[in-house]
Amino acid sequence: SELIAYTPLLLASFLQIKFIGLVFFSFYFLNLKQKYPLLAKTILYLLYANIIASLTVPFATQVQIFSIIFMNMLYLTLLYGGFRGYFSGFKPALYYLIATGIALISSIAYSFMNQGVLIPFNIYSYNLMTFGLIWDVLILSLALAYRIKLLQEENIKNERLALIKSKQ
Repeated sequence: SELIAYTPLLLASFLQIKFIGLVFFSFYFLNLKQKYPLLAKTILYLLYANIIASLTVPFATQVQIFSIIFMNMLYLTLLYGGFRGYFSGFKPALYYLIATGIALISSIAYSFMNQGVLIPFNIYSYNLMTFGLIWDVLILSLALAYRIKLLQEENIKNERLALIKSKQ
């Protein structure tokens, strides 16, 4: 009975842990702090606003719309960072864009379902956030594997160049 009373706060907390993980993964994977420091600061401020708005929802339901707005703004800003990375020549950012894009779509669809707009409530729509998170984790794992492969290839290339230079 007491656990049911805390369920909205627990759900908001778990969702924020997902966002914190995604933001820090994005910082590392896309190298946002070094390449785009202003974008990195914007993402952090959106994350803080999202955390505050989401954790106050169980106590003041009037701020629920702000939580949804900040969550979607955070996703869109992360996607923007992915586009900037991809168009600057960083090919693994394409995986990032696919993963984060699908997660954004599932998040928006869940928000619509939660508000009673466009999407009916059923077992699938109720679990949209879970499906989006699973998709995100799977595709970002592939992206990380691809990045590791590129780093290994670059390392092998550098070792060969060093070996050739040492023989001269």
